Amino acid sequence: RQDNGRLTGREKGCPAGWALCLLIVISSFVGGKGRVIGNVGSRIGRVEIRKGEPRDVTGIYKLVSGQNLGTGWSGVGLEQDIEAGSVVVARDSDQKDVVGMTVSWKIVDQLEIGNIFVAPSQRQRKIGENLVRHLIRRAQEDGLSRIILEVRESNIPARNLYEKLGFRIAGRRPKYYEGNETAILMECDTSINDDDSHHLQLQEGNNMLSRYSQGETPLVTALENIAPKIKASFFVPGHKMGQSIPSRLSSFGGPDGRISNLWRHDLTEIPGLDNLGNPQDVIAEAQNLASEAYSVDDTWFLVNGSTSGIIAAIVACVKRFTKKFGTARRAKVVLPRNVHKSAIEGLISSGAEPLWLYPHYDVLNDIHHGINVVEVAKMLEASEGQRDDIACILIVSPTYYGAVTDIGSLQKLARSHNIPLVVDEAHGAHLAFSSGEEKEKELNMRRLSATYHNADIIIQSTHKCLSALTQSAMLHRGKDSIVEASDIFRALSLVQTSSPSYLLMASLDAARWQMMNEEGQKMMREFLVLSRKLRRQIELIPQLQLISENMDGIFRLDFTRVTVLTSQIPATGNEVSAMLEEKGIYCEMSSERHFTLALSLGNTEKDIDELVRTLKDIIEELCSRTADLERQDAVKGLTDSISTVTRMTPREAFFAPSKLVPFDQAEGYIGAETISPYPPGIPILMPGEEITADVLGSLSSAITMGKQIVGATDSTLRHIL
Repeated sequence: RQDNGRLTGREKGCPAGWALCLLIVISSFVGGKGRVIGNVGSRIGRVEIRKGEPRDVTGIYKLVSGQNLGTGWSGVGLEQDIEAGSVVVARDSDQKDVVGMTVSWKIVDQLEIGNIFVAPSQRQRKIGENLVRHLIRRAQEDGLSRIILEVRESNIPARNLYEKLGFRIAGRRPKYYEGNETAILMECDTSINDDDSHHLQLQEGNNMLSRYSQGETPLVTALENIAPKIKASFFVPGHKMGQSIPSRLSSFGGPDGRISNLWRHDLTEIPGLDNLGNPQDVIAEAQNLASEAYSVDDTWFLVNGSTSGIIAAIVACVKRFTKKFGTARRAKVVLPRNVHKSAIEGLISSGAEPLWLYPHYDVLNDIHHGINVVEVAKMLEASEGQRDDIACILIVSPTYYGAVTDIGSLQKLARSHNIPLVVDEAHGAHLAFSSGEEKEKELNMRRLSATYHNADIIIQSTHKCLSALTQSAMLHRGKDSIVEASDIFRALSLVQTSSPSYLLMASLDAARWQMMNEEGQKMMREFLVLSRKLRRQIELIPQLQLISENMDGIFRLDFTRVTVLTSQIPATGNEVSAMLEEKGIYCEMSSERHFTLALSLGNTEKDIDELVRTLKDIIEELCSRTADLERQDAVKGLTDSISTVTRMTPREAFFAPSKLVPFDQAEGYIGAETISPYPPGIPILMPGEEITADVLGSLSSAITMGKQIVGATDSTLRHIL
């Protein structure tokens, strides 16, 4: 029974022996769904809702201790109620604490909810709401016709919650509670609730609940509903829902005013739109639907791209390391040399020391592929047993060129050493949505995704391979991850903006929805067929070759990323790319020895036909020329086994006093910056590494090739910091 937050003794015919009576902590009904409830400080994490067990007794007593329980409560009968299956608990999977509980009883063909309690420190996580949802589902499964409960007449928030969950007023009991307050009797018809708009779902296998289905878009819908209600905006952003759009952007919109309508939904953290820094409502729901779609424990939306996710992942893993060993001991991170520059920024932010892996290098085509698991195993084995100085292993899979690492074996290896595996899957957000039903091996890509193999942290650039806006990405915490959600959330707070774009977040919500419904599934099937068609048509051009799975250093290949090798034609990859651009066809990237085509759901058969036709014309033109095919080999591969010597950690080098020195006098100095030729953005010089003759030679080659130099204080490389 509800009684002003007090748990009193048996009263008014309570059918159970133990004396807790209904307590509703209203604040607990504001927050994320039951599957991943809340995102605040140490209260983050997955909350499991299940039947009470004898091992929960201590936790339940701890849950209610210290509260104003009144003098009548003794706890008599708790063990019997647990044995009878009347108790349901909510446990925090990170902290292992009981954070909520409920007691209910079956009476003939109905269920009476008698008691609900949520720890005050766990409010705003929807724990109470999801306990009720769990009971509704149990009643449906047990074939019970209805559920009944009582609530104080003055407790409007609780009554609203119950009505949202399908309860209706069935009667009143005047002067029922202390103070002569009326009790409202409420009941829920379980057959109606099963089919109503609340979309009660129980995810198979982990007893986690959701009030939205994969056919819904919580955040997109909230924007659609709220924007038309705003008559006057006195909140940021300054364009006031598109009323002051710069005229220079008017050409971006069509005659139907689409751009203006888009700007109307560029809103901020007003009531009803939640807050990415502390998601409790529609953003939490959208993230949870994404975690269900990818079959992971937790998902966070990233509005600063995968860059922020990779930095946060490293920081979170180092945080886990320091919890065990303290700050006096330096953490190390195992990672390949062909990482994105954001990984270096993660090392600078965390203070970790890199342990470099060298992926297989294709000398002829100047391409680094994947990591060999055997090499990782060798690194993990110290002279006297296992290493315990490694905070995490970070790999890139798929690579820029589509090479996929044996993640399954690597995850098993990492877990055997109790080391988290972090996967930079920036170019693989689409892999998880292969249906897995295709008979042909190349079309069944589901097993290529790190989410399939339960890597501890997976970072994906949703905008690269799916249909989200540029800069939008996701970070996933894999099933049974050994990295705590609280550490990831705290790390993300360091790198995420406090003014996130709702358009970016809505595009993530919509991209997930698209892939989980027929629209996206149909596009995915067509996308895979078009990718295969393009590869086969290019393979029919005798002078061109493609990266394929039969090449050394490639475990598996994402065949939707098409890299064309140019070693057999009298032109570089850069030159072919430029010739394609003259015809209005733009590649993802090019180098001296290849060019890469990034296909996605948005490509059409017309795109493929136009590309193949133009490429054939270019090759025919090139073959009519007289050229020296050997000139490509005269250009040194940028990252061809560069000899590197680490003198200090990236963080030490970043914060150390530094100066610019002339390029031709830099040999022997220690670099203070990350220098990466773009594309593909793989660093040649890292902070803390000695500037050797090999490094200077590779940088000279990059300038000769016309590469953009990213990260250098002097982008002309006349000087090096």
